Amino acid sequence: MLRKFLTFFLCLLLLPLPDVSPAASREGSSAKNFTAPANGTSFHFFSPEAILANYRKPRIIRVGYFDQHGVFEGEGEQLSGYAVALFTAISRYTGWEYEWVRIRFDELAQRLNDGSIDISCGLSFTPERSKVFTYSRLRAGYENTCLHVARDSDMYYMDIEAFNGMRIGFFNDSLQYGVMEQFAAYHGFSFRALFFEESSEMAQALAEGRIDGYVDGVLRGKGTKVVATISTDPFFFVTRKGDTEIMPQVNEAMRQLLLNHPSFLSRLYDSYLNVTSDVPVVFTRSESRWLATNPVLRVAYSRDQDMMDPTQGSTFFYTFLKMLERQSGIRFIFVPQDSYDDCLRALVEGTADIMTDVYPKTSFLRSQGILCGKIFYNAPITLVGKIGKPRAPGQKCTVGFTKEMRSVRQAYQSTYPDDITKVFASSEECRKAFEKGDLDFYVWPYPASSLWDEPPKDGILLPTRAMYPMALGVSPQTSPYAISVLDKVISTTNTSTIDTMLLTTAPESLLSMSKRFVHRHVLESLLGVALLVGLLILFAAWRNRRRLADLRAVAFTDPVTRGPNRGKFLMDAARLLQQGERRFYLCTLNIRKLKLINRVCGLRTGDSLIRFCNREFTLRTRHGELAAYSGSGRYLLLWHCADDAEFGQRMTELFSVAEMARKLYERPVSFACGVYVIREGAEAEGTDLDGDAEAGKGARDGERSVARYLLYADTAEASIASAGGYRSQFLFYNEFIGARQLKANDIENRMVRALEQGEFLVFLQPQVCLADRRLHGAEALIRWQGPDGKMIYPDEFIPLFEQNGFIRELDLFVLDTVCSWIRRRLDDGKKVPPISINQSKALFFHANYVETVLGIASRHDVPPHLLHVEVTESMAWLDEEAFIRTLDALRRAGIGLSLDDFGKGYSSMAMLHSFGFDTIKLDRAFLAPGQEKQRSVWIIISSLVDMARRLGIEILCEGVETEDQLQKLLASHCKYGQGYLFSPPMDLEAFDAYVDAHELERK
Repeated sequence: MLRKFLTFFLCLLLLPLPDVSPAASREGSSAKNFTAPANGTSFHFFSPEAILANYRKPRIIRVGYFDQHGVFEGEGEQLSGYAVALFTAISRYTGWEYEWVRIRFDELAQRLNDGSIDISCGLSFTPERSKVFTYSRLRAGYENTCLHVARDSDMYYMDIEAFNGMRIGFFNDSLQYGVMEQFAAYHGFSFRALFFEESSEMAQALAEGRIDGYVDGVLRGKGTKVVATISTDPFFFVTRKGDTEIMPQVNEAMRQLLLNHPSFLSRLYDSYLNVTSDVPVVFTRSESRWLATNPVLRVAYSRDQDMMDPTQGSTFFYTFLKMLERQSGIRFIFVPQDSYDDCLRALVEGTADIMTDVYPKTSFLRSQGILCGKIFYNAPITLVGKIGKPRAPGQKCTVGFTKEMRSVRQAYQSTYPDDITKVFASSEECRKAFEKGDLDFYVWPYPASSLWDEPPKDGILLPTRAMYPMALGVSPQTSPYAISVLDKVISTTNTSTIDTMLLTTAPESLLSMSKRFVHRHVLESLLGVALLVGLLILFAAWRNRRRLADLRAVAFTDPVTRGPNRGKFLMDAARLLQQGERRFYLCTLNIRKLKLINRVCGLRTGDSLIRFCNREFTLRTRHGELAAYSGSGRYLLLWHCADDAEFGQRMTELFSVAEMARKLYERPVSFACGVYVIREGAEAEGTDLDGDAEAGKGARDGERSVARYLLYADTAEASIASAGGYRSQFLFYNEFIGARQLKANDIENRMVRALEQGEFLVFLQPQVCLADRRLHGAEALIRWQGPDGKMIYPDEFIPLFEQNGFIRELDLFVLDTVCSWIRRRLDDGKKVPPISINQSKALFFHANYVETVLGIASRHDVPPHLLHVEVTESMAWLDEEAFIRTLDALRRAGIGLSLDDFGKGYSSMAMLHSFGFDTIKLDRAFLAPGQEKQRSVWIIISSLVDMARRLGIEILCEGVETEDQLQKLLASHCKYGQGYLFSPPMDLEAFDAYVDAHELERK
């Protein structure tokens, strides 16, 4: 019985629900004022054959995106959002694969027209824009116009007086600016508008205090709260003007998508744009004053409502009300009534303030003399009918309801007014009337009614078009602030939260349902209590034993491979290591770039690859050995081999699986495998314990030992991953790898505190004119001096910081320190040479990099020409377009540009003219011991100097350490140099004295 009910209820939850999001609620109200884009009617029907053909010959569609909260967020493999999910759904019909191209909003029209992108999403419609873009016929979604302020702001919701004079950020060319102007004019306040290209820029400006708030399209912000929600407006897909190839397919895919899944867009809206789980509820000033009085509301509920029983604690209405209590700060007192009608009467008489659920139709509320709150859930109304009966709801049928279903009956009659309804005192009487033939249908219990019954044997459950929109009933004598506060909390609770609440509060076992029946029918239950107790105990024991077996299977089975998981592996490995002294090889094997395969080919292909590899690995695992899938593309192996040579042969054969997968999936596949050798005698801990308790403890200790060995193998595998490569590799763990990992962990644990406590120091090394040794400039270098005075050199921490991203914080620290030093010298009226600062790729390609650099320089009032940015040539190959764009922005701002480490590895002559560098720094490798004596080296240097001079670029040679090198550089006409011949790097105080003692180069 219970299984039938829960299965059916889950099916109801998965049925398309009416679109109750703001998007849906506004569609009708705005239809008179909004004219949808008209691109002409075209049909591009996707038949099953067409869909299959599209998948076999996929087309790459370049999607232009710009940073929009909720719509497009992140980048690369981390790109997500409403539009990404919608594009993915469209590809179900078109077979498209996507290339995501990050752009700025002001580039959209140009990029569409020049063909560098094919389509974008998230654009509102205006007549002016329709002259530039082709809009989709159907809306892609809706976005709100929300005013965000800092979360710690003391501003109230709709605090109009506080809005006056605010500095508010908007997107460039945003329709939300016009909406805000109308809102301000209507309420009589003014504001100052500042415009930005991306939402991350506005969030940064708010964090830095350059604006007081910003307008965005979603309720959720980073460290913000919403103090005004002004309007909701549609947005669309756009392609280039005149497009007749891509947009017709989008239109038809959207049409079929919405025909097959009517609530799809509202579900997306709830998932991405109406995310309210971490959105603080903001109250008005008046509501806050009322909440400060610690209000208490009396909640009326019927004793016959199973889903509102405080004695049970885990019922739906009770759980929902306790959630409202926590979110609002209002305390509830529960007042039981004998029936649903008594609850309504209590509201009218003022002996209760609210009740659990009423039908929110105005005519019903007026007839009862009560009010209601915001709709918090739309419950489907389902009927029980007889198999083979031809009549259907709406054909003047007789339908039975219980007296507790008064509001449900009103909701049903609004959809099927021709049907005849009959009311019964209980569900048992209603069912008996149905079995006698007095009723054509009776209502299957909705979530607030009894759930212990089940349909008759010849009965069938019939979903209907009728829905019961639930709302809190409110007494006319209740404070209006109670309604507004509770409605605001309900607004921040999305549909998925209510669905989860319904599923988690549904009865979990026959025993719990029987408890409710006994609680309500004590006298009847006493007659058969002895027999029932015996049966229930037997049933519970059988069910618990079966459930325990099912849970055990689920706990040790991976859902993707249907094979053993990490937990099973740890348990079996601990047991295997206890059985004898043998040499085992413990491996963690990872599928490289699995995330990229999932992104490009889809999760289905990625899961298929995982299952394929799992099957092949299992086939290559011998009796008495283990193989398991640990998740995220990672496998665990425990092999027994006589020596390393045998293990190497088996790994070579195992790596052939990668080549098989490459041919099967037509994608490059390789493995990285870390290995820890468990030598003979190194058994898992806890093997010498006796007794059941001791054995259990020993098993747990053994699993902990295996887990520790896996950490060693993971460390070896991570060393392979950091080294990169496209071929499958394995690496044995050794003490050197362990020590290196421990040192890296120690550095990572200390780095943030070290930066906060001033352990990082900026050193400056002079750059001089070789001819007269005048001071040309200096290069800023970073040093780390621990609390004990011991120096940690850059080659020990810089590579690690480049991997974990902390290098960005370090770069900003160096820039800020250099600017502070320059400002101090200028304030003292002293001479200042230009300072060159190395920039990592993590910072250089970060959003708003140029604005960040200029902001720091502006904060210290440092002239840009005193700053030089040094970049390496390898950065250009990461994203040449972004590289050039950033260099151009720096050049326009007056900051000097230097190319560092030229000649280290592969160097392109295109670097000399394509990117417009002011200075090229020859790598110290040219002057390495033995190199400077080769005649070819000086020929190369002379040629480079000559070419650079003709192009107007200065050459600076690093690593000058001897007079002989200096003379040869002068003979090669190299103008500038840097090295220990002139000065080692020195701290700021020593460099102050150096600058004071040397003349600057005459420009």
